[in-house]
Amino acid sequence: MATSQAALGQAPVVKKSAGLALAAVFSAYAVSNLYMYALNIASPKIAADLNGMALYAWAISIPALASAFVTLIFGKLSDMYGRRTILLVCMGFFTVGAALAALSQDFVLNIVARFIIALGQGALAACVDLRVQFLRLRG
Repeated sequence: MATSQAALGQAPVVKKSAGLALAAVFSAYAVSNLYMYALNIASPKIAADLNGMALYAWAISIPALASAFVTLIFGKLSDMYGRRTILLVCMGFFTVGAALAALSQDFVLNIVARFIIALGQGALAACVDLRVQFLRLRG
């Protein structure tokens, strides 16, 4: 006697866990974007405080290039090593970069920290896009 998953009550659990996973990924992406926007708004003041106005253009262009570059690479890596693993790596990059940005004593270290944050955020963008497509295809 075959019983369906819906009769056993397993289908709603899958949809609920998929919804929770999607909410977690979206909230992580939203927090990373809010952090980057706040950092970009505060950039002129940070550059002035750390005597780095001559390097201010680098603080904007390097993270943008890094984010665009790793979006492609981490999209492929998530296919090879799994989305959860890559998502955790992305969050690790973002956390380490945020800690370095908070502890930076000169503007060059701040630019390096922004580069690490951009690695995490660009990879996170690829993971969010792939997660949404995977959940949509899964049903």
